Amino acid sequence: MLVSSHSKFSALTALLALLGTSPASAQNGALRLAPYSTEVRAAAATEAETQTESTEESRAADAGATFDQNYELDRTGEAGAEPDFHAILRKAVRSRAGKKTVLVTPAVQYGVRFTGPSTYHEGEDVPIPPASTNKIFTTALVLKELGGDYRYDTRLTWVKSKAAPEAGYVTFVGSGDPSLATIDLAKLGDEYATKLLAAGVKKLYGPLLYGATDDRWNVRAVPQGWEAGDLRTATGYIPDALGTLVEAKVKSVFAARFAAKGIKWTTAAAPFARTAGDEGSASHLSAPLRELIQPFVLHSINYKGEAFLRKVGELKGSRYAANLHEAGLAMLREFVATTLMKNGNFLPVTLNDGSGLSRESRVTANAMVTFLEAVKDEPYFADFFAALPTAGRTGTLGRRMAGTAAAGRIHAKTGTLDGNYQLAGYLVEATKSGNEYHPFAILTDTTAASAGYCHMVQDAALASLAGWMLKR
Repeated sequence: MLVSSHSKFSALTALLALLGTSPASAQNGALRLAPYSTEVRAAAATEAETQTESTEESRAADAGATFDQNYELDRTGEAGAEPDFHAILRKAVRSRAGKKTVLVTPAVQYGVRFTGPSTYHEGEDVPIPPASTNKIFTTALVLKELGGDYRYDTRLTWVKSKAAPEAGYVTFVGSGDPSLATIDLAKLGDEYATKLLAAGVKKLYGPLLYGATDDRWNVRAVPQGWEAGDLRTATGYIPDALGTLVEAKVKSVFAARFAAKGIKWTTAAAPFARTAGDEGSASHLSAPLRELIQPFVLHSINYKGEAFLRKVGELKGSRYAANLHEAGLAMLREFVATTLMKNGNFLPVTLNDGSGLSRESRVTANAMVTFLEAVKDEPYFADFFAALPTAGRTGTLGRRMAGTAAAGRIHAKTGTLDGNYQLAGYLVEATKSGNEYHPFAILTDTTAASAGYCHMVQDAALASLAGWMLKR
């Protein structure tokens, strides 16, 4: 789901709008694709349906399905000790357009680096848009700065009368929790009602007010390199007397839940002054951060990346930054640059957002692998690794590499923009001393027509790599 930063990151937004058998078979560990397979097309369609929150991944699945109907990998010349990854990544495909069959090899600029069983590399220093592999950096940053145990606190505050069981100046304070949805309002209302009663409050006065843990949640900030299609603007006439529809929804749900528990709520102004020392509050805590990042990474949900980046900016970034995006982005850039310089040479990386939607961001395969290697030594690595999709099993890799040696062994983040189809993560090798995590990156720069081809050769290369690892 792609949304404008204006619609997602207002004070009200800080609390509500952020409220939301494969045809392959294993033979010598290499990927085999059945021509004209309806199962391949069905798998791609299913993948697209399960990724409705991520438009760019859905587009790639559609492109892959179209590709599968017209091409198949030419499988001549496979074999050898260490797989010939250069050849695998340039496999000719037999085009079956019309009555003719011809061999073609789509033009793709690669940025590849393997570690562990193979040290194959090519174009590893070529800057390429990371697309959603950008989320690797965002996930590491938010875990490092906030910790896996961190919970968002969405609060209801009020001022209680000293003379009666009444309260006014009721304020709903958002913290940018990206896991809240409008369907959670009734549950929130029940929680808050229970705590109001525990505080001795049986009647409320005035409108429901709105706030945020940082006023900069109200500041619009569109990341550099976002395209117009990545933003959504809602327009229409809303009578001033009614407020926004979202505000009306929150107030009506809360009022109904409070009434069910015996708390009356009148729109009349509070008949008492707002004085210090009489404030009360009730908190709703989110699930731990380690749980919140899993859908973000598994299904590549873009707005969550922007929300996480802003939260880090709010809590750990500069108080002088004009907006939370700016505050969080400065931290992300410094974190990645520092990590790379500590673990290798100066490796230039350009990042413009927390999701990977920016077409002006750039990363190299060398930088990506160096970063992934460094993360292995961090205390948050277990939470980081657990969020990655698993080949043939979960998330955006659930339908890829199934039935091959890579299934269950490749844990990686996909990335998709038109013309860029990325994959970066780890090949897991079981050894007598425990699991070893071998970072890799296969980045591509091509055209939108080659989406399916890039997925095929990426999967074939990783299936061959995993199969060769098992035979060593």
